[in-house]
Amino acid sequence: MRNLFIILLFLAGSVGMQAQTLFNGRVVVRDLAMDIDEGRSAMTISMKLLHGYSNIKSNSWVTVTPKITNGTDTLALSPVMIYGRLGYYDFARNNKVEFAKGNIMRYMSKKAPAEIDYKVVVPYEMWMEQAELLISEQREWCCNYPMHLSESSVYVRPATIVYTPEFIYINPQAETVKNRSISATAYINFQAGQTEVNPYYGNNRRELGKILSTIDSVRTDKDITVSSLFLKGYASPEGSYAKNVSLSRARTQSLKNYILEYAPQLYGVVSTESVPEDWEGLREFIENSNISHKSELLSVIDSGREPDNKEWVLKSRYKPEYRYLLDECYPLLRRTNYIIDYTIRSYTDPQEIVKIMFEAPQKLSLQEFYAAAQVLEPGSHEFNEAFDIAVKMFPNDAVANLNAANAAMQEGNMADAERYLKKAGNSPQAEYARGVWYALSEDYQRAAEYFSLTAESLPQAKEALSVVEYLLNK
Repeated sequence: MRNLFIILLFLAGSVGMQAQTLFNGRVVVRDLAMDIDEGRSAMTISMKLLHGYSNIKSNSWVTVTPKITNGTDTLALSPVMIYGRLGYYDFARNNKVEFAKGNIMRYMSKKAPAEIDYKVVVPYEMWMEQAELLISEQREWCCNYPMHLSESSVYVRPATIVYTPEFIYINPQAETVKNRSISATAYINFQAGQTEVNPYYGNNRRELGKILSTIDSVRTDKDITVSSLFLKGYASPEGSYAKNVSLSRARTQSLKNYILEYAPQLYGVVSTESVPEDWEGLREFIENSNISHKSELLSVIDSGREPDNKEWVLKSRYKPEYRYLLDECYPLLRRTNYIIDYTIRSYTDPQEIVKIMFEAPQKLSLQEFYAAAQVLEPGSHEFNEAFDIAVKMFPNDAVANLNAANAAMQEGNMADAERYLKKAGNSPQAEYARGVWYALSEDYQRAAEYFSLTAESLPQAKEALSVVEYLLNK
């Protein structure tokens, strides 16, 4: 006997249905779904079939065949074939085994499971938008017994299309050498006229600790090689210029010696420079302050006077202001800026990269973050986090922002995605991602505008454009 049941599904986005009992209870269909992929290139039909053929007669077999049809076009899918013992031998003896290739075949016994996971992927065609899914049962016996046919309808639903994006992540260009640097400022205090570093004077213990801990953060790491340490010492304009030249040079050299005594392995990579009087820093402080006679003070600093003469004018003509500068500005001018340049070894093992990503992300290149994501489940929290950490390490990089925007959209975080897209550049992939953002926001008109920009260069944009244009015109 052959029964025919008609089942129509939403043709998008894993739309499921309640369990349906077919063929007088011999078949139950659960988790039935038809998916059109985001590129509209393939359709996936999946379901669970629970059957009651465990007691099938030995000389019988059953063929359960799904079909897609719109009334005019029909596509038969791989059938499920269930045999009794003699039925299976009859099938094989008559050279039907070749026909069964690619189908789901099951030789029934009392121990055989009664549930079958069914899944098939077929090329998508436009007529499938209005298609129905038919499931037929054909029961046969050996020795040419006749078959009886019948059919009935289950239910009908209207077909629909929804937009499902395909995200384009960019593999960043690998760095040949991973050069990095750390820069900071320390305020080392010296007693009047003295040049030796005294760790116990003023706040020197704290300030020296800042420098040494920064050095330790790179010199003790087996993955890092320090290439240079640059010290630049500054002095305030107080006192004679000639004396300040000597003091600033000697104090910077004293700090260098202190560092080398602590970390002798840095011999050969430490260099120094000194600025006897930081008039540039003084000017910036005055310009950003509300000090009285600001324009007059700046005029003196910008004049062609000798440094000692500038100081004399400031001290004699603007005494209250000069006193204020001595107390509030000059201590900030007496400082040492330091820069540590170093290189980090490259990492090739994705599992090692994932570990470093969570422990020391500053050691990774953008390309290494991308490599880490490749071993994580696409769309998972860890996958999205890889791109989120990457953009925090490289906040102004266009590729980092584009990939982070894709990850944010994939996670449903549209606010962060919008923020990242502003810094994602103007590559075709970035313009496409902006189209994805608008499509997910259901602004299909703006989405179509962005997809149109890259439809000729990106197949994903061309496919997305056809979907949003369909949604605009439906």
